[in-house]
Amino acid sequence: MANQKNVLGLFDFSKKAAVAPPRWIPATASSCLITDWNKSSALKSSQPIYDAFIGEPGAWSRLLEDFKFDPDMQLDIQKFVAALDDRTILMSHLTKDGSGKNDQPVLGIKIKRDSRFVMDSIKRAVGSDSKIQIVGFEGIEATWNSNVEDVDTKVFQLPDEKDENEIGENETKPEKRFFVTANGFLLVSNNKEQIRLLLKKGEKGTLVEADDYIQLHAALGKLTDSRKIGIRSFGRMDLCLKPSYELIRRGEFEWLPWLDRREELEDGKPKPKRVARFDGSSLPKNFEKVVAPYLGLFGWVLENELDGWVITGCVLKK
Repeated sequence: MANQKNVLGLFDFSKKAAVAPPRWIPATASSCLITDWNKSSALKSSQPIYDAFIGEPGAWSRLLEDFKFDPDMQLDIQKFVAALDDRTILMSHLTKDGSGKNDQPVLGIKIKRDSRFVMDSIKRAVGSDSKIQIVGFEGIEATWNSNVEDVDTKVFQLPDEKDENEIGENETKPEKRFFVTANGFLLVSNNKEQIRLLLKKGEKGTLVEADDYIQLHAALGKLTDSRKIGIRSFGRMDLCLKPSYELIRRGEFEWLPWLDRREELEDGKPKPKRVARFDGSSLPKNFEKVVAPYLGLFGWVLENELDGWVITGCVLKK
């Protein structure tokens, strides 16, 4: 039977090492969240919870077996999780075009061993979906030869990526998922520009040495016990809000339901036009001069306690 211990086991952020950004996170990152999430504990704790939810003892074990022996998937979840380290990172980086369309985050998971197995498992598990194109390869340090900084995003192409010109006229254009192993991490993003920025050569500085990161780190250090910290989050409010601001200003912020309205379905088909409730056309165009000066730093940390967690955050002015 599931209990409080099982639930806590899903979210085991016990500190294994200093919770700080790795050196490959650029100094210009918009935001970064770093944690040690015990994935093996989460997998083990899922069993009694899932069994109790389904109402059948052994249901979780049967589910894992189904994933493992499914001809299309062949995913050994236990072996896959064992190949991953606890260190997990979620970061974002503002792209130069400022449109907001390319500013999806990047998930980074440290690989403990056998990166080729990790990549092959992902291709089998996710690649069976015809609507998703898996773009990824293992060992980028050994295979990357070009100067990414000088490559235009439109022509920048990763190995395994199918050229859009190769897609037939009647074929559905698949969504792309980018998986790259670099710097000992598995990097995952829905956007190629974010991967390009992380692979860029000659990036000046690293986030952990940035003055504003050090400033926020020191401020939170006065309020918390660094020995207990299991999650650390840092963000530059102006860079984090700019993509959404620009999308709202141009009337393109379509993916939040409370900002727009879909007309009712007719004959089972959605009407193509969506009417926005919020008109952002009157917002100032010069975000950097009019809005950004009022937006400073923000961050929070999670401290581990015996029976739960304590979350402490702060906001600093520029």
